[in-house]
Amino acid sequence: MNTLIRQHVLKKGGAVDKWISLGHEGCRELMKRYFSTFSFDELDLPEDLRQRGVDDPEKLPNYFFRDDGLRLWDAVSTYAQNMLGLFYKSNDDVIMDTELQSWIQDIHVNGFHGYGDPNRLGLPTRLDSLSCLTQLATKVIFMGTCYHSATHSEALDLYGFLPLVPGMMRKPPPHKRGLTNRELIVKTLPDQSPEAYYGSLANVLQQCPPDEVCDTMNPSLKDSDHRHSKNHLQSTKFYIVMIFLSKSR
Repeated sequence: MNTLIRQHVLKKGGAVDKWISLGHEGCRELMKRYFSTFSFDELDLPEDLRQRGVDDPEKLPNYFFRDDGLRLWDAVSTYAQNMLGLFYKSNDDVIMDTELQSWIQDIHVNGFHGYGDPNRLGLPTRLDSLSCLTQLATKVIFMGTCYHSATHSEALDLYGFLPLVPGMMRKPPPHKRGLTNRELIVKTLPDQSPEAYYGSLANVLQQCPPDEVCDTMNPSLKDSDHRHSKNHLQSTKFYIVMIFLSKSR
């Protein structure tokens, strides 16, 4: 998925230059600014909730992203601790694993080279305990699974309704109150072609990979024939949409 997006959407002269106001260079600058302040603490769900002031259920009840997310965070943390405990029996085992220590150094030297003070990253320069390794593994696993699904699985619900997140505007934003009306909104929002593109891209973002069986999305799919049929349908939709995106350059 990420490779296809880079090849057909984010590349210079690609769809991002045609359908999004920021364009290729603008998107690069946006990502550069984000990484200049990025910290691995953002991958820590309990810490992220605390920093945003939404961690207290009494002050903010029925915040399901927090309530369900913390349950999944605890499950991932327990899993990571149990699995790593099979290979590392003590803190010394972690410290003496030269391949592991080289990996964390490589992230600092090559992965985030030139991004300022290593302490700002919230990423240890050395893994000196099983607890430290478990915490890092929990962040990475949770962000790549639970958090990613929470922000992408329902992408079409958000991005599919164009006025919520328009990728471009045909007129400048109003500079005075009381000037906005239906006619101005219609003339400002993108027309049919960009709208079709945004909807197609959102559809791609929420698609399961063709070889993934998402039984939780449809509990009635129990036997292998139904799963194979569903995967075949997903695969067909996936490649049709990607063909559309590649032709929108």
